[in-house]
Amino acid sequence: MADVRFGINGKLYSVECGAGQEERVRAIAALIDMKARELSAQFGDVDNETLLLMVSILAFTELEKARNLLKSANAASEEVMAEAILTVAKKVRKLTEDIKNGT
Repeated sequence: MADVRFGINGKLYSVECGAGQEERVRAIAALIDMKARELSAQFGDVDNETLLLMVSILAFTELEKARNLLKSANAASEEVMAEAILTVAKKVRKLTEDIKNGT
């Protein structure tokens, strides 16, 4: 286990993480800090607990939007693939008929 120290909105925190995960934890903490500072500037003096709750809610809202976007993209991709398969099947059917008819 590794101990990682970082600051969020001027307050220092320390968490343990798996070996080799230190930079990832620091990068995520930096994103949280950035969002916390933005919210603090927007809403004024808010305690860190409330601020971190707000950051969490926003992060999960963005995650849900991304998941929905991905689902939509996957659905669209499946539709495109289905149409492509149908087009190929029609061409194969036509070629088979042409071969049977000797044309």
